[in-house]
Amino acid sequence: MNTKHAKSSCCSAKVIRYGQKRRQCTGCLRTWRIRPKRVGRKRKRSQSDLAIKFLSGARLSSYSIAQNSKASEDMLNRRLRKSLQKFNKETPYPKLPTDKQLIVIADAMVQEIENKRCAVYFILVKSHKSNEAYIAAPYFEEGVESYLGWFNAFDSLPKPVVKNIIAIVSDGHKGLVALAKINGWLMQRCHFHILSHLQGRRSKGRFSRHRQVGEEIFVLARDILTNRCEENIKESMHKLKRIHDESGSPVLKRIIRGFLRNHKQFRTYIDHPDLNLPTTSNSAESMISCVRNLLRRAKGFRTEASLKEWIEGLVKCRKRIKNNGSHQPN
Repeated sequence: MNTKHAKSSCCSAKVIRYGQKRRQCTGCLRTWRIRPKRVGRKRKRSQSDLAIKFLSGARLSSYSIAQNSKASEDMLNRRLRKSLQKFNKETPYPKLPTDKQLIVIADAMVQEIENKRCAVYFILVKSHKSNEAYIAAPYFEEGVESYLGWFNAFDSLPKPVVKNIIAIVSDGHKGLVALAKINGWLMQRCHFHILSHLQGRRSKGRFSRHRQVGEEIFVLARDILTNRCEENIKESMHKLKRIHDESGSPVLKRIIRGFLRNHKQFRTYIDHPDLNLPTTSNSAESMISCVRNLLRRAKGFRTEASLKEWIEGLVKCRKRIKNNGSHQPN
């Protein structure tokens, strides 16, 4: 039969209170603590400085040497993880500008993790008067970069920021083009991406089989991107159209057709010089490069939650990226 009141384990005698946290056996007068403390030394409080150093480019081995520590790699990884959690908890995302005329620089990366793809959408916001772009909280979505993904990414931005956007600088993804069209925003397409795509099919490199054609395409494309004279632009477009008609590469034809059809969106920075629009999305590309570098130094991440946690810490540590705007042609 069960007893109503617990008996002491030593004498099976009655147990009475002996202060707030202790109990006493009335038989042998032995006392014990009802909530025993952890045995051994107390754990050190985690500090966010280790996470900040690692996110800034340092290695765990260099930290161990600097601290004169003989801790194992597993121990350092545990310290680093706790340091990151503390840093993310204490540090807010950078405050985005809310000026009347805001420019957005957008790009996305796709990372395969846990046998599935995860798309990370990066949006940088800058004032038309400033040379610094602030990094918004990244948006994560399962799958690849998509039309709907960009709509959801912009929905995650603060409403005052979205309200004051006037232009987008991007690689011309269909989701961003649709957003600009629906909201009446200006679209500035990246010069680097189009030149890279053209050179990928007809390179002007030293050992290219189509070097002469590649050089001609590069000169004509640069002229269309930067020339202010309408007659010269029309002449360059006519010559590029001739190369399109004579080419046997379906991919090159598709790239040239898209470039000629949307050439005005590559020249928005000329039509609106007061906005100081960047001609490339290199600021967003630089952020993606930082993430790739972090993945390499960390030797990858096991879970999607870990990936999100580290990218969050990187954004909070980096906060903003310098952007010099466009270089207006003469």
